[in-house]
Amino acid sequence: MRCVIQRVTQAEVKVNDETVGAIGRGYLVLLAIHKTDTPAEAQRMARKIVQLRLFPDEQGKFDRDLSTVGGGVLLVSQFTLYGDCRKGNRPSFTDSAPPDLAQPLCDAVAQGLRSTGIPVQTGVFGAHMDITMINNGPVTIILDEDKKPDKPDRSDTSDRSDLPPLEDLRALLTAMPEMVLQWSLAPALDWDALPSGHRTEISSAVQALAGRNDAFREHLFELLVSESPAEGMRFLLKSGVLDLFIPELGETVNLSSEDDRRHKHVWDHTLQVVTQIEPRLELRVAALFHDIGKAKTREFTRDGKVTFYGHDRVGARMFRKIAARLGFPEPLALRVYQLVQLHLRPGQYLPSWTDSAVRRFEHELPEGILDDLLSLGRADITSKRPGRREQAVRMIDELDRRIHEVLELDARLPPLPTGLGNVLMERLGMKPGPQLGRVMKLLIHEVEEDRLERGASFEYYLKN
Repeated sequence: MRCVIQRVTQAEVKVNDETVGAIGRGYLVLLAIHKTDTPAEAQRMARKIVQLRLFPDEQGKFDRDLSTVGGGVLLVSQFTLYGDCRKGNRPSFTDSAPPDLAQPLCDAVAQGLRSTGIPVQTGVFGAHMDITMINNGPVTIILDEDKKPDKPDRSDTSDRSDLPPLEDLRALLTAMPEMVLQWSLAPALDWDALPSGHRTEISSAVQALAGRNDAFREHLFELLVSESPAEGMRFLLKSGVLDLFIPELGETVNLSSEDDRRHKHVWDHTLQVVTQIEPRLELRVAALFHDIGKAKTREFTRDGKVTFYGHDRVGARMFRKIAARLGFPEPLALRVYQLVQLHLRPGQYLPSWTDSAVRRFEHELPEGILDDLLSLGRADITSKRPGRREQAVRMIDELDRRIHEVLELDARLPPLPTGLGNVLMERLGMKPGPQLGRVMKLLIHEVEEDRLERGASFEYYLKN
């Protein structure tokens, strides 16, 4: 919890040009709530504000508090106090609490102040506010409510997070179990670095999220497009959240945990693909689910090798059910379904493909999916063998180049010359209708299969 306190002779806050709070002498307090704050910290912050001595005595020393001078407090929520500008020029607010946590704690601070008899005015939570004030002095103080870690457990030498003490954590999760989802967002908590008691409390709170599909979906989307999605996904896995909402993903984790496996770690591979691909939602969701069908399709050959035949199609059907269960928007669900179903296609390209084969590859794809499918294909290459990944990426780049060459050629030169239909009717005595249409389609097919030349003369097609 963080606040900026300014000693004022007057202060006023307006919303839509209407005054919603005003005081004379006292403190203008801008208050920000951290994502791990608790009601206990709200009470401590209220006591601290009341006890501060920021008004001068006869000798000019800071020795008088609000009650001594009959002052009031204008309390305004200010989440931007947790803006982090260390990277780039746009502040990140990942440390700020979400509204459903921040508003009750802001109200708790205001109530704590009022309980001491101090007059309190407030702004409007979440509104765009205009503040005017006269800073007396000027005097401005910044307060940070420090976290108080658990007493050291000598049997546990792991690092500590900035979570509240165990008793406060239990109360927080009882009131707001959705905080477990919040802690998966960047910077996500390191599950293995948490004290065992904290891990137990968090895992116990997960079941209270059952049925909160909307909340899980929105947090998942926010996590996936963040800079470090893998850390958050590991937190969701180890805390039990994934098993609650997407148990199908848990099956890929178990698949990766076998001592006698002869295939890559499916879960680790999935997280690497998610991290490598461009941080657009449809691509990150497709990366997360692209191998979900492997647990259902794994088979062992006689020589001990492992196959996953059909996992692309099976995984696409599985994703459709998950998307419906979690309420994914239909345009997103459809595009991810297509990407999962087709994600193996780019890796099947060979330099020996003819232009007609390249053309068929592009024609058979759903409209507008090509660039995303190639991006997923590149990200899906995670081999650690020297040069293997670079070679595979070059192959997909080559496919990309050839597709665009063929499309540019087709755009410049249509398959058949204009007017061929009229020539066929005149020379062969054909009439407009289905028969002529079938002949034209046959010629176009032969051109696209490279069995006839593109854009040749009328005589050429009449002879063939």
